[in-house]
Amino acid sequence: MKEVVHDGTVRVAHLIPSRGRAHLMLKNMGKMRDVWNRPGTFIAIDRREVGDYREVVDALPKVEWISYDNPGAYVGYALETLRQAGVQYDPDIHVMSDDNCVFTAEAFNNLVRVTHAFGGHVGGAHPTAAFFDKSRMRRLMEEKHGVRSFRKMTWILRAISNEWYSKFKYPIDLPCYADRYFSMWLISKGMLNFRCAPDAHFTKTRMIEGGIGAKDTRTRSALGLARLCTDFAGTMGPHEARIPWELIIQRNQPKIRIRLGKGRRSN
Repeated sequence: MKEVVHDGTVRVAHLIPSRGRAHLMLKNMGKMRDVWNRPGTFIAIDRREVGDYREVVDALPKVEWISYDNPGAYVGYALETLRQAGVQYDPDIHVMSDDNCVFTAEAFNNLVRVTHAFGGHVGGAHPTAAFFDKSRMRRLMEEKHGVRSFRKMTWILRAISNEWYSKFKYPIDLPCYADRYFSMWLISKGMLNFRCAPDAHFTKTRMIEGGIGAKDTRTRSALGLARLCTDFAGTMGPHEARIPWELIIQRNQPKIRIRLGKGRRSN
């Protein structure tokens, strides 16, 4: 696909992994069809779920659909499959988004324009204080070639040049934290330009079933963090991990059953 930027057009690959969310993609079709259904969009799904996605595939005929065998549900395997397809498309810029991420064609274009103008790793803006702090935005905002951005580490909806993405490779057994892994790799290579595009708005439905890493979530989170610390020990350097002790203790408290009366119990 081609996107208009300040000095012409750029070729863009849009990469989307999906697992167990055919129903959600159908639900969002009215909002996302014009964004998804374009040449240069690549959607990767587990081969075992091809039948589940049939209606989605039929609704998006311009998409390049990729199916793969990933019984371990490794995030790294899914994203590396997509990355290789995107690199073969030979774009100027890669845009990566989640299957439960909703945004407009205008937001997509703003993300691409900021990436082209400022370079580096650029993420969109979620309408919450954590992602879209107005006071921080005003203080750090920069303008260039008619677009705005400020320095901030962001994920979910994000973009990077092919120059960088073509040199990277996801470990195929990476259980989770793939976006953090990629960011840490960039830092290890000296790429420190991380930005947020405040005009590339997106929303994301959280705490829903499915997702490419939705399997043994707690164990995978621990393994993913360990992988980050191991593979990028030199980049991360010595530091004390912030462990949420109170939350961990609370989660592991044994459930106490209180008898309220005959036939009634409370946990």
